[in-house]
Amino acid sequence: MPSLVAARRRLPPTAASVRTIVCRSRSASDPPATSVAPSSGERGGGSETGERGGSAQGPFLRRRVRLIRDASTTASAPNGGVLADDSVFQRDLGEVEADVASYEYFEKLAISGHPVADDPAFPSVKKTMGTELTQKLSVLMTRVAGLESLPLQHEALTVGSSHPALGDEHDLIAMPFYLNSRATTIYAGTNEVQRDLIARSLPFAGRS
Repeated sequence: MPSLVAARRRLPPTAASVRTIVCRSRSASDPPATSVAPSSGERGGGSETGERGGSAQGPFLRRRVRLIRDASTTASAPNGGVLADDSVFQRDLGEVEADVASYEYFEKLAISGHPVADDPAFPSVKKTMGTELTQKLSVLMTRVAGLESLPLQHEALTVGSSHPALGDEHDLIAMPFYLNSRATTIYAGTNEVQRDLIARSLPFAGRS
């Protein structure tokens, strides 16, 4: 039920949505777990499955969390000291890190052949959670970089360039990553459409 409420109220899916799908996939009426090999669409990203469920995003999100945590040990906090010791920043980072852990578990279930991957809502939940976590991490990256992330450094961002960058690597990529990630909740089916699909997949959807 929590996932239907979240879908109807346009709230972002949480670990509760994952638990609902996992529990539903364990029912006796579901088919047994099978090993699912990636299709050509999953490998190439051209099909619906490939766009919304054919790649593991968890390792990428985990690396971003580590990057932010490491950079926060030297970034200045608004009230003095460093962000690594700032309670508000650590709360925000901790919440996102917990969601990333839930998302990683969700992906590993599917990769292991768990029937959760057969649930009709799986691609939509995976796409919505992954893209919104990406955006949350991009915001945290800009908070760590601060004003150092504002200069546009095309030359330093060019692959193979020897042009010196202003600031460190985190400062260099924080703003481009933030701007590019704005599109993630739109491509491959907007997240609002995905929420409608999640709600329609529930057995009691449409009942008054």
